[in-house]
Amino acid sequence: MSTPDPRDLGSVLGLPGTRAPELATVRAGYEAMARAVAVGLVVHAADGGIVEVNAAAQRMLGVTPAAVSGRLTGDPAWGVLDEHGDPMPSERHPISQAFATGEPVREVVMSISRPDGSRLWVDVSADVVLQDGEVVLGFSTFIDVTRRHDLAREVQRQEERLRAIFDDSPLGIATCGVDVEAGYPIQTANAAFCRQFGVGSAAELVGSPVTDLVVPAERTRGRETLRALVVDHDGADVDEWEIRHPDGRRRWVRTWASTVPAPAEEGGVVLLVQTEDVTAQRAIREQMEVMAHHDALTGLGNRTLGSSLVEQARREARRRGEPIAVMFLDLDHFKLVNDTLGHDVGDQLLRVLAQRLAAVPGISHTPARLGGDEFLVVLDDAGARESDVESCAERVADQIIAELGRPVVLAGEVLHVGASVGIAVGTGEEDERELLRRADLAMYAAKDDGRSCHRVYRPEMRAAAQHRAGTERELQRAIDAGELRVYLQPVVDAATRAPVACEALLRWEHPERGLLGPAEFLAVAEASGLVVPIDTWVIGETCRILAELRAAGTPVPSVAVNVSGQQLVQRDVAGHVARSLAAHGLEPSALAVELTERTLIDAGPTTLRQLTALADLGVPIGLDDFGTGHSSLSNVKHLPVGFLKVDRSFVADLLTDRTSRAIVAAIIRLGTEMGLDVVAEGVEDEATFEAVRDLGCTFAQGWLFGRPVPPAALTRVFGGAPS
Repeated sequence: MSTPDPRDLGSVLGLPGTRAPELATVRAGYEAMARAVAVGLVVHAADGGIVEVNAAAQRMLGVTPAAVSGRLTGDPAWGVLDEHGDPMPSERHPISQAFATGEPVREVVMSISRPDGSRLWVDVSADVVLQDGEVVLGFSTFIDVTRRHDLAREVQRQEERLRAIFDDSPLGIATCGVDVEAGYPIQTANAAFCRQFGVGSAAELVGSPVTDLVVPAERTRGRETLRALVVDHDGADVDEWEIRHPDGRRRWVRTWASTVPAPAEEGGVVLLVQTEDVTAQRAIREQMEVMAHHDALTGLGNRTLGSSLVEQARREARRRGEPIAVMFLDLDHFKLVNDTLGHDVGDQLLRVLAQRLAAVPGISHTPARLGGDEFLVVLDDAGARESDVESCAERVADQIIAELGRPVVLAGEVLHVGASVGIAVGTGEEDERELLRRADLAMYAAKDDGRSCHRVYRPEMRAAAQHRAGTERELQRAIDAGELRVYLQPVVDAATRAPVACEALLRWEHPERGLLGPAEFLAVAEASGLVVPIDTWVIGETCRILAELRAAGTPVPSVAVNVSGQQLVQRDVAGHVARSLAAHGLEPSALAVELTERTLIDAGPTTLRQLTALADLGVPIGLDDFGTGHSSLSNVKHLPVGFLKVDRSFVADLLTDRTSRAIVAAIIRLGTEMGLDVVAEGVEDEATFEAVRDLGCTFAQGWLFGRPVPPAALTRVFGGAPS
């Protein structure tokens, strides 16, 4: 007898050949089992039609046995979809495949449409029962996996969203292994990360050490930073790194690095690196930093940077035990350039001089422009270069003065602008403000000593500065209180000794100190700008005095007044002179204008226009203190100058110094040949007078012929009875 096929229905359920009572028992057991299981069970006849549906299947499918009896699985009403949501052909249904092959089909995910329109996702398995090698019955079992499917789809959607975020994020994102020795190899990288590091795809980066993406100089720091994250679990890190693209472009990225959990097979942790290209922001930040600490006009440091450099140098000096030097620079005659040629030319000049200053050898830091025409230089390594810091600073100051003193050609003009330099040497114990104050005081001392020179701070300079400030305040009060006076000194004809003119000389009738000469206050007046209103007052007052003298019978032919360079560029001198003469009924030749030779050398177009206007008005123009300004008569011949006054320093040494005599003789001879009158100043004795007269001098002035006196005292010189 042959062994029955376990899959033969006859041997399983006792169909033909099985006794009826046994069959009934089997069927009853089957039905009880079908009702009890939670798995959906559908029994198919040999033609595929449904013959049995258990209770679980009815619940899941939402059908009754009568409604599905005889229906085929290929019935379009089922609306079967495959796991991807596409329509599933009937021949691919699990039961169809089992009928076709006689082999079981396991766990096929599919979707079936319910009568109410909802869908059921099921995990289906199918098998068949054979009798005599023929399929006589089929079974479909299925489990409701709708929830699992929906969750899987939701997970898939989330993953797709995360992938989209990963791929489309403007932030660069990369994951890296935590192998310290391998340099934290890159595992994944999104498109933004690739763009930021200048590569076309993640494939070019995967496996490469992430620390190799920064410039070589930064790699050690990068490895130490990541090691602190991975090994020491030191939180997260935010930093900026310099990188180089393969094409050599320099870029900057900000990174956020942290460790995140990972599957055990991946080591349990990965390094997450997020990056942002901050090249543009860094450029803006650097530009703002430059703007905050550098002068927009010259490119030098500004006051903020200068103060910082002084403070830094001071701390270093104290730490090293070596002195430092601070230099304060102020340009000489720069205001004249601004006033005569305009601020545009002045700005150009500042840029040229700033470049020269920055290029001076020995300057250890970028010079700073403190404002206007003032500059600061810090020498914090002078002590390292030379044991005598003061000598080193003076040597550098000499180089600065030489460089800034070279002529500059701008707007068709040859400009001569020097610099006065104050030097303060400190030990580091002084605070920043004190060092700057000392350098400033030394600079003013250089100004007082003739400009275009340097001076080193000495304690007595503070008292001089305080005196200067006090003098300025008192002088302003004196102007307002009417304490200034005009004194007159006669000028005589050298041939006849007869008085022919006077010079107006300023005096200050101080309520406590008595009568002060210009040497006591004129330098302060020029430095403070008070000389301009003083000159204006002197012109008007001199015209008033001359008119009163003449009206009272004292026949003074003319009076000369001194006019500063500041007056010539800031005021309409020609107009003021014309109005003053007219107001007092005086002819133009009654008032002569004297200016120093130095003023003429520094003269710009505005000054020359003023002089020309005065000459056209008929006002005589003379050069005072001639011979001290390093000019020449060849320059004078192109200007409306009518007379020269030989400086008293040459006249005083005329009898004892051969050089002074030669200078006086040359000035007199050349002046005479050019048709200019020559006045010798400071003639105090007969021998000197005879000497200048013998040399051919036209006029003379000095104590020999009369000291400066109040106008009323001129009666003895010119005669008459002044009021």
